[in-house]
Amino acid sequence: MLKKIYKNTLNYIKENYKVLLFLVLFTFLFTFELPYYVNATGGTIDTIKRVKVEDSYKVEGSFNMAYVNEIKATIPTYLISLFNDKWDLVKEEDMTYGDMTIDEVMTYGRISMKESNKDAIKIAYEKAGIDVKEYNKKTVMIFRYEEADTDLVVGDVITEIDGEKVKDFESLTDKMKEYKVGDRITLKVTNDDKKYERYANIVEIDGEPKIGILLKETRDIKTKPECELFYTKTESGASGGLMTALTIYNYLVKEDITGGLDIAGTGTIEPDGSVGEISGIKYKLAGVVKEKMDIFIVPAGENYKEALKEKEKHNYDIKIVPVSTFEEALTYLENNVMKKSKWFLFLWIWQSIKTW
Repeated sequence: MLKKIYKNTLNYIKENYKVLLFLVLFTFLFTFELPYYVNATGGTIDTIKRVKVEDSYKVEGSFNMAYVNEIKATIPTYLISLFNDKWDLVKEEDMTYGDMTIDEVMTYGRISMKESNKDAIKIAYEKAGIDVKEYNKKTVMIFRYEEADTDLVVGDVITEIDGEKVKDFESLTDKMKEYKVGDRITLKVTNDDKKYERYANIVEIDGEPKIGILLKETRDIKTKPECELFYTKTESGASGGLMTALTIYNYLVKEDITGGLDIAGTGTIEPDGSVGEISGIKYKLAGVVKEKMDIFIVPAGENYKEALKEKEKHNYDIKIVPVSTFEEALTYLENNVMKKSKWFLFLWIWQSIKTW
């Protein structure tokens, strides 16, 4: 029986070896990953579908976050990137920072997004005249320099240093000033609800004794009316902060600041309301145009200059608006979108009356 199966299998392979060889090569071609990523034309995410505010006002238009498509390079995508000026190759090693792993970079991105969203909520609510309560503050490690000599990982919440409880961000930074180069410290941390003991040797960076890490103070916030944000596990980074803030604010006020338009944008949002520059503006612009958005709001400065250059190069038909703060974005929408939509409405009513 086994001999018969073996013989039949062998005959099948001999008769169909060309097809089988093609399938093997085809599979290899499209699944073998190269040590590169491809940055490609992105798209937009409708933030109105990602934000829920209790008892919110109706919105006619939309706010949309622009994003970049990051693809793990295979042989076909590698070859396409060589001839498509909207695609760029990035070495895998350049996707990390220092000696941080890809997982740590992703964790950093998720922390950045969560905190950016909290900044967006706070700014939007306070602009709408509603108080926000902040609580449960923690000190989290978000970045490790190459010079660092420590087993701390991104996402570690530092709770104790050399037996002394960490009360807040300021107390930890003050404690760090007590150490000199060569000192070894012991830290207690939590990460994903598990407790760990870590070490760090103080090293010299830029002429000063340091652990060689960056810390960020995180917190929880409470609002009334309640606000919920919904994002997928693969989404990360702080570049959607501005659009999230505008979306939340729009839910809290009576007048729709979209004016019925589809408005895309990008840019981080800082606690003081300033808008920070981002990477990948040309891929985001291409995605925004592809999605047929009416307006693209971008950080003023280099991002705006690059966006204008790309618009001219590819003859994109879209209005690009530079802003430096949340207030500037709001002022532009109030003066150029809301008023214009009211004027068109007035003309439509007047024409209807005349026709009638």
